[in-house]
Amino acid sequence: MNYIKINQEAIKQMIKGNKWGHTIPGYWEGEFLVITFDGYCAFVLPKDSVRFDTSAVKSGSDKGFLPELSTFIAPGNEIKMTKTLVESGFGPKKPLLRIFKGIAGQVEWKTYVNETMLKPLKDEHGVLFYQIYKDGQEMGKQPVLATAANGTPLMIFMPIRIVDESEFD
Repeated sequence: MNYIKINQEAIKQMIKGNKWGHTIPGYWEGEFLVITFDGYCAFVLPKDSVRFDTSAVKSGSDKGFLPELSTFIAPGNEIKMTKTLVESGFGPKKPLLRIFKGIAGQVEWKTYVNETMLKPLKDEHGVLFYQIYKDGQEMGKQPVLATAANGTPLMIFMPIRIVDESEFD
């Protein structure tokens, strides 16, 4: 991960402001700072990589806005990124979506993530992806955690909700 670019973007957001004012939504979880700039993907920075004033980081709740990182990282929660890309949406700028496949017991599902969100991970090797299976929940709405091969959390993505998968046929 390019922590320099993430720090630069955080400083830029604090100076220029965004839809949350001059603050950045996020929270501390142990030795990691989880922050988001758009609400759709979050960056996970180790404490020693944070180079900006964290007083501008504000959480909407005391417990953060995502499940604990440690609950994601379990062999049963791993999902596989496929090589399949699909176009979705309308107009000239149709976003490309990457399909992830998950299996929990007898249940299989697909999760769609905007391909542009995965760009910060392009130089990482051995990235693993996790999604917490919730019985009876629509898995296309559950967040996805990307980790390095050694288990260090890197990013969290909110998937794109697809109502009708027949649009890809």
